[in-house]
Amino acid sequence: MTKTVTPTPDQANVNIPAGLGIEQALRRLLNVASVVDVESRTARGEPFTPAALGSDGTVLGTTPDGQVAEAGASGGTPQELGFPARSGLGTATDFRTWTELNGSSAAQRCRTADGSTRTISPQGTGPGGQVWVDGGVIVGNDAMRQPWAAKGCAQVGTVVKAGDPASGVAVAFSYPHLFTADRANDKVLRILDVETGKVTAEHPLPEGVRAQTMDAPDQKWYAAASGKWFAWVADGTLRWMPRDSWGPTSMLPGVPTPTQGVSPWMTAGNRLITYNTGATSLLLDPVTGTRYKSPDIMLAAGDWLLWQNGDGYRLANLR
Repeated sequence: MTKTVTPTPDQANVNIPAGLGIEQALRRLLNVASVVDVESRTARGEPFTPAALGSDGTVLGTTPDGQVAEAGASGGTPQELGFPARSGLGTATDFRTWTELNGSSAAQRCRTADGSTRTISPQGTGPGGQVWVDGGVIVGNDAMRQPWAAKGCAQVGTVVKAGDPASGVAVAFSYPHLFTADRANDKVLRILDVETGKVTAEHPLPEGVRAQTMDAPDQKWYAAASGKWFAWVADGTLRWMPRDSWGPTSMLPGVPTPTQGVSPWMTAGNRLITYNTGATSLLLDPVTGTRYKSPDIMLAAGDWLLWQNGDGYRLANLR
């Protein structure tokens, strides 16, 4: 069953003009006292662009020359961390992770608070691919599009399989559940427990996601998951459903078009979900069906939300 969401006073499309504080649009959701400013330049004076938000409120981003910097949940000036990266950024309370390029290959690196650093991807990782961090576990896809998972920096991760062949491509992660799409063989979406390695559920491919065939171009689609929701964008339509019942599906057509050369990505917090395109961003409240459009970046994780505000950024905790 699919439900098309029609905008009403409670379920509306809200456009947030550039410069308008998002706290005005989300005043009923934000803990206003928690709002802090994150500066748009590092301590070295380099422009800072956020790329990842941790469930503890830590913000990771990059400078134009590829240096990684971070700001904590208290905001302030981002501090450079001493290593370069262009993708695969992720953060948890006790580690930072990033994709390190070496020619045409790539590896996922992980650094603990004491500076100890190691490679955690078991057989490389996909250059430019998305990496998820939740519950102290890091998840990605390798160059052969097989999902892998690592528990922090302690040891090299393992390829995640559900039998033989591998379980499909990782598309979303909400600890301990990894969502993998097998579009070529079994044509299903699997949910695996990364702690036990077992499949906990198997569903048909999400609505709008096509099976992969040899005679058709690969479909680009994007997903995000939280403890309560699974959301995805396919062919210009945003859809979402509650995880406990796996339906009904709600949908909103007409999502923003990605900027040329930018691979869109989604983030999910406990309440809110974002879809970033390199230009216009979309923020979804799946509880009410309300979506907010903004010309700037928005990231969600745990009970935190980050958004651009004028020349800088703001970070807030949700009620």
